[in-house]
Amino acid sequence: MTLFADESQQADPALAPAVWGARMAAELRERAGLLGSLFTPALTRQLPFTVPEHERIDEATGRIDELRHLMVLRVESSPTSEPVRHAHVRMMQRYFGHAAELLNGVQEAGRTHGRYGMSPAEFAALYVPEMDAIVALRDAQLAEAEQHSIEARERSRQSLLWLAGLTTLLMALVLVMLLVIRRRVVQPLTLAAQALQAMGRGDLSPALPGHRSNDEIAAIMGGIEALRQQSLARADLERERDKLIETLREQSTTDFLTGLQNRRAFFEAAEAEMARARRHGFGLVVLLLDVDHFKRVNDQFGHTAGDLALVAVSGVLQRGMRQGDIAARLGGEEFVVLLSHCSLEAGMAFAERLREAIQAEAIDVGNGQPSLRLTVSIGLADSAHHGLQLDALMARADEAMYRAKHEGRNRTEWAGRVG
Repeated sequence: MTLFADESQQADPALAPAVWGARMAAELRERAGLLGSLFTPALTRQLPFTVPEHERIDEATGRIDELRHLMVLRVESSPTSEPVRHAHVRMMQRYFGHAAELLNGVQEAGRTHGRYGMSPAEFAALYVPEMDAIVALRDAQLAEAEQHSIEARERSRQSLLWLAGLTTLLMALVLVMLLVIRRRVVQPLTLAAQALQAMGRGDLSPALPGHRSNDEIAAIMGGIEALRQQSLARADLERERDKLIETLREQSTTDFLTGLQNRRAFFEAAEAEMARARRHGFGLVVLLLDVDHFKRVNDQFGHTAGDLALVAVSGVLQRGMRQGDIAARLGGEEFVVLLSHCSLEAGMAFAERLREAIQAEAIDVGNGQPSLRLTVSIGLADSAHHGLQLDALMARADEAMYRAKHEGRNRTEWAGRVG
């Protein structure tokens, strides 16, 4: 499904809203079915939920709420057809209205007394039909994408017909131009060459071609040269434009001082890595680094020395990272690293190597001043203990980093350590 969705968007980027809306609806249907199945054991036992059942139900409910929010944002922010809007309203009424009331009643009973007043079959008879509205929304969005593709194909066909006609006309014009050039340029030059050859042999009998406004040929050559110069100038401008666009793109995602990714680029790349980790089940570790006493560096050595210190820290980061890891400067003297396919133990070992490497780095601040040495405080959070939500991992790592600051700096703290 992902490959087909990507191919459709590469073929026509305008399909992206409808295709991704359909994918979210499909995932919502899957999550809704999973949530319904989680109630079956408790309904069969006619007893309250167990603790694991509580956790799985809360997780499924949270993902459904997230999908609902995303789908509402998509409908409100993207132009959609009337059938899609109607299907969305119907889904909100049926699943997030009728079905939600049913689910709330079952959850309330499951969290308290366990008297549901219905069997699993009776629950399924009430719940499953309400999920049909989700499938109807998915189908409406796919139909919208299909209709857009049909219209785009028809426009392309019309454009192709126009292009074929224009190409035929252009070929006819080219043939006419060739005939004109042969009669007014090639033939006079051929006669002139024959006359020159004859004159070279001493034969003066061949007549020279009649006077044919040599300015025409000169004008053609001059026009061609002018056109060539214009084409060269335009190509130079296009190269400069492409280079400027690439520079702007790099500047929008790169920290100007350190060359690392900036905050915006990091969060985009990290969210994508989080999605891959959730899909494939591998571990992630987030490190937050803060340079100790950085204000003292600026006050004592100047802001130029502070910039050199940040560049040195970023250099140590870049040298220590593996392929697939992500490092960025969040702002000021704060850096972040996302370690992919990494366990807690490996993350702690990496953090300690990084801390020691930064401590050992001698930074030349110039002006005959002694080399500057820095230390950093590092906070670490891992997905195995803190989940695969980027905001949560960043928050836990931030708490751990501040704990490292309060406990003496130049140390690494794990977010899972109590006190």
